[in-house]
Amino acid sequence: MRKEFAAELLKYALDNPLIQLVVGDLGYGVFEEFQQAVPLQYENFGVTEQSSVSVVAGMAKKGLRPFYYSIGNFPTLRALEQIRNDVCYMQLPATIVSVGVGFGYGTAGYSHHLIEDLSSLSSMDIDVYMPSMPNEVSMCLYEIIRRERPAYLRLGKGGEKNFSKEDGVYSYREDLSQCKPNTLVILVNGPVVEEAVKARKLFDKKFRDVIIVSCWSSNNLSEYLSDLLRAEAKFLVVEEHVTRGGFGSWIDEIFPKNAEKVEKLSIEKVNRDFTGSSGYLRKKYQIDSEVILKTLQRL
Repeated sequence: MRKEFAAELLKYALDNPLIQLVVGDLGYGVFEEFQQAVPLQYENFGVTEQSSVSVVAGMAKKGLRPFYYSIGNFPTLRALEQIRNDVCYMQLPATIVSVGVGFGYGTAGYSHHLIEDLSSLSSMDIDVYMPSMPNEVSMCLYEIIRRERPAYLRLGKGGEKNFSKEDGVYSYREDLSQCKPNTLVILVNGPVVEEAVKARKLFDKKFRDVIIVSCWSSNNLSEYLSDLLRAEAKFLVVEEHVTRGGFGSWIDEIFPKNAEKVEKLSIEKVNRDFTGSSGYLRKKYQIDSEVILKTLQRL
């Protein structure tokens, strides 16, 4: 997703000199084209996450449209106070971009695992965008630039696949009126969608169909899902995030009277000793395709 982000943001930057990209000691092999095409709209501030967020807030205060991009928890948890005070409370159109969500940087150890960020940021007045597939990055950027509000964009590290309706995957806001009655609906965001797709392929759909909805935006989520809840029987929320304050918690808050319709798979307890690839960590934390399949069969 990071390459799609770089390419899409460059399209906007070529037409709009107010777009600014600020990175934190990274971006090599990703942003060279951006830097060469619009050098006055690119800055590398190094390892200064807290002050960088304050600077991009100042940029936004002056009328610019800054995007601050860095790895994992560094532009979020490390700079949480600056996001709260300088961006959210000031209601400035600055965007925090975090790459490697979930276990994207799983082999780097728990310092790089981005699995508590929604818990921290969802309580603030900031729009959250969580693409599951590369082709959703452009939709997220369109909404971010159009709305002119504080925004947080969560990106996969790279190598994610695009899925379609043939895989049973629907992007948030797509029309689901043609779905069969009693469909099992998997609600997901982020690269963990691939685990849901694997599980769906193995599921016996003789009696029930399974669809996967990628919920890439937090905006108008309740309005969209309310129609689904009225029409469908069971939901399964799958997220590469801790349980408390995560996406499943949002669903509980939006629809407190529909708790019996919603099952959740998330990270219940973090273990600092778990280090490895995304696939290895999803298996260890019981959010992989095998567990999803067993949950679907039980439902």
